[in-house]
Amino acid sequence: MVTVFWDMYGVILVAVTARGETINSDAHIKTLLKLKQRYRRVQPNRNPGGMFIQHDNAHPHTSLRTEEAITKFVWPVLPKPSYSPDLALSDFHLFGPLKDALHGTRFKDDESVIHGYVNRKRAGTGKACMHLFSADVRP
Repeated sequence: MVTVFWDMYGVILVAVTARGETINSDAHIKTLLKLKQRYRRVQPNRNPGGMFIQHDNAHPHTSLRTEEAITKFVWPVLPKPSYSPDLALSDFHLFGPLKDALHGTRFKDDESVIHGYVNRKRAGTGKACMHLFSADVRP
């Protein structure tokens, strides 16, 4: 599974979860810590405490432990309405163009998907969306 964190300037973090790994509160909190550290690197002039988080109601996102961690980070959580015509989904902005860029490419396993993405990024090939995925893909 791939989790993407992004803002109006582009992608901050792409976190890849290994096949078969369980996503629970602990795993989600570790990802949020990576996000905080990554944000400091890619946006050095911006305060990570000024970030807003918007996620769905999956248990790892709404557990008491996760909410406590987010509170410590001083990140307000924006509610996500079930449907809103003025709120574009990440699937539309990020994954659609990425899917178009990789269309027709066959991968034998998960690792080759990551290598294929990294090689396209390094070569500068692919459609316009590839510049959005400027974050590291390694966990």
